[in-house]
Amino acid sequence: MVHKLILRIFSIFIVILFGLSQTVSIARAEEVINKFGIHISDIDETAKASELVGEWGYVTFVINSNDRSVSKWQSRFNELNNRKLIPIVRIATYANGSNWEHPVIDDPKDWAKFLNSLYWPTKKKIVVLYNEPNHGTEWGGSVDPGDFALHIDQMITELKKISPDFVVLNPGFDSSAPQQFPRYMDQVAFMDAMETIVPGIFSKFDGWSSHSYPNPGFSGKPTDTGRGTVSGYK
Repeated sequence: MVHKLILRIFSIFIVILFGLSQTVSIARAEEVINKFGIHISDIDETAKASELVGEWGYVTFVINSNDRSVSKWQSRFNELNNRKLIPIVRIATYANGSNWEHPVIDDPKDWAKFLNSLYWPTKKKIVVLYNEPNHGTEWGGSVDPGDFALHIDQMITELKKISPDFVVLNPGFDSSAPQQFPRYMDQVAFMDAMETIVPGIFSKFDGWSSHSYPNPGFSGKPTDTGRGTVSGYK
């Protein structure tokens, strides 16, 4: 039951990739239509993920900026290809105490070079830029929508410059976060501030990711609507 719920929630995320699931170009397979996927906490969980999502399903996982070993990750990508799984890479910095480190100035170029050096199982290379930036802990300890917008604008530029095959997604926001600066910022207020600093920033993404989980306490009814529900993506 839990697995079915996880897959259903994740399928909502995939469906709103602007139809990407209908047109994924596979290096070693014909066109496929598979809306299912799952986020794994460890890349070594790919075997179980494969059982859950099926052939050419999606697997999301995190790569940290202090763990960009081409040989290590190429072996993981080879396994994904052998298991016929489509990777969605969520890039991140690394934890330092209770906060995630703020990216350094060279990160956009370094990420583009690293990710493009890998042989992906698919022609399209799907990348999610960071995680819930309206939490201060995710951005060096303090929310900063302007700084975030400028950084990801550069990230998108570098990724697209090195390869047009990159499919870039926004970070999932926490739609339940309160307006408590500098620890938290309301999602809409945060997005409005991003748009003010970098006009048109959201039109630069190729698809939309949503953290549509129930709150408070990560609990709620399947029929609930609005923020803090499984239909929060709407």
